[in-house]
Parts: sequence; C-alpha cells; structure tokens
Amino acid sequence: MFARTLISAFLIKFSKHLALLACLLILGRASGSYQVSQILILGLIVASSLLHSVGRVLQDRLSRKAVLQGGRT
Repeated sequence: MFARTLISAFLIKFSKHLALLACLLILGRASGSYQVSQILILGLIVASSLLHSVGRVLQDRLSRKAVLQGGRT
C-alpha cells in the first residue's frame, strides 16, 4: 500500500512538471526562442494528462480502501 501511495504521488508530481514544460515550450515558441513542433507540445500535454489521471485513480482507490477498512491505511 505504501508503494502505491508513492507511485501515485510521483505520477501526479511528474505530470505537473510535464505540464509546466509544455507551457514553457509554448511560451518559447511564441517568442521565437525555441523551434518546437506542435506535435511535441501536444504529446507532452497528452502524456501529462494521462499520467495525472492514472495517479488520481491510484490515489482514489487508496482513499476508498481506507474508508472501507474503517480509516486504517
């Protein structure tokens, strides 16, 4: 159960970092500093959202399991 908690926290944190990277690439492309393709930015955003979704599903399963067990984790 502890490993699942760590994995969910890692996935959520990593997805936020990918979203930040995508935002920075969009800003860099708009200012002309970076030559990044739109497909790469879209891929980063899709990967970020998928990782965040998986992390939240794992986190929700843990909280539901704790409620069913009477608050123990």
